[in-house]
Amino acid sequence: MRARDCWTIAALLAAVAGLQARAETPPLPVGPAAGDQELSPFYRWKETLPAKPGAMLRQEPMPAQVEITNAAVAQRILYTTTDLRWKAGIVPVSGTFYLPKGTPPAGGWPLVAWAHGTLGVADVCAPSWAGHKPRDATYIERWLENGFAVVATD
Repeated sequence: MRARDCWTIAALLAAVAGLQARAETPPLPVGPAAGDQELSPFYRWKETLPAKPGAMLRQEPMPAQVEITNAAVAQRILYTTTDLRWKAGIVPVSGTFYLPKGTPPAGGWPLVAWAHGTLGVADVCAPSWAGHKPRDATYIERWLENGFAVVATD
């Protein structure tokens, strides 16, 4: 048997095994109602959502993180946004919010809105729950040192 024939047979066997596994495994739930981990009650919103995105639903203090020392305020936040992926309308989302130490400038702190890189897709990977990875916390720390407020979506 030629090497090319062996690869063809191996590919066919892998495809059949994949089809069989797919037929035996029920599909995973998808969309904004699906979650993979029950986090603290902070993350679950059971009341009617405001009709517009950008509404603050709740906030609470973030646990201290050794890399972030220049935050006068460090909060876990739950707010609303528009779900474009699943077309589910207004949905609650989580994130973190930091204010730098010191006196705010006239007009308030300038704001950096930031989204982290890949961390994982499980609910427990959310930086507001697990803390920011040291590299990302270093970014936040630098912005705070330079007088920026930071909001970071999960």
